[in-house]
Parts: sequence; C-alpha cells; structure tokens
Amino acid sequence: MAKRNEELEAVETMTDEEVTEAVENTADEEATENTAPVSDDYLEELVEIMLFKDSDKYSDDLIVTHNGKNYQIKRGVKVMVPRKVQLVIEDSMKQAGLAADYEEEAQQQYKELENRL
Repeated sequence: MAKRNEELEAVETMTDEEVTEAVENTADEEATENTAPVSDDYLEELVEIMLFKDSDKYSDDLIVTHNGKNYQIKRGVKVMVPRKVQLVIEDSMKQAGLAADYEEEAQQQYKELENRL
C-alpha cells in the first residue's frame, strides 16, 4: 500500500513536460515493436477460432469489421476466419482487459479518496 502511494505521489509531482515526454517515449517504443512488415498472404490465411458462448452477454454472433468488410462469426463453434479478423478480435479483447483494469484501478483510487474524507 505504501509503495502504491509513493507511485501515485511520483506521478502527481511530474511536470506537464515530463508527462508528455513519457507518453511520447512509450508511443515510440510501441510503434517500433509493431512495425514488422506483414504480407497480405499472411493476413488472408485462414485460421480456426472458437468464441466463448453463454446464455447471457455472449450469446449473439460477433460482428467484426475490418477495412469496411463485415464478418459475422458464430459463437460456440469452431470457424475458419482470415488471420486479420483473428488479430482484430485479439486486439479488442486485449483493449477490453486493459480498460477493465483501468476502471478497477480508478474505482480503487476513488474509494481510497472517499475514505480519507
């Protein structure tokens, strides 16, 4: 807990220029990691996926749009899709996880601030 507070204090004491520089450096590192050339054949190659299905939120087919082309993917069965569609789904799941982590952290910070009052 003390370490987390130290991290928060460190972030709060950063100047606007330092924050901007840190964000730019992170963006540059991510861009460098993701710039490997990928062939169209690789992206069009069919891969097998199976999407989770339940009787609630994940019961309908998943619609994926990539460069204006729509793909309707049935849940609960193995289907073949182009690799580019699989990558879009993986990216979406990764971003949803990061968003959930961020939301959880923000809620925790709010509760801590609320308890201080």
